[in-house]
Amino acid sequence: MYDLVNRMEYLDCVVNESLRLYPPGFIINRECEKACTINGLQIPAGIEVQIPIYALHHDPKAWPDAEKFDPERFRAANKGNFHPFQVKLL
Repeated sequence: MYDLVNRMEYLDCVVNESLRLYPPGFIINRECEKACTINGLQIPAGIEVQIPIYALHHDPKAWPDAEKFDPERFRAANKGNFHPFQVKLL
């Protein structure tokens, strides 16, 4: 049974799209271990950084028609259209 469920590509697409629209966690907090610069912004070591998961999953620059439920965006043929970190939501 487990193997059968794992082979259901469209079910995986529906789950991924559901988690994109309704993530179980809206914000993730992380502590910066070493100083770094990202897009010109200097982040010192030891500072807490918040990652807005909900906002990232609803960003129209990253997800065309971001508010629409569209499992097809996670089909194998379409995964190449996104950054690798966007595609693997689970």
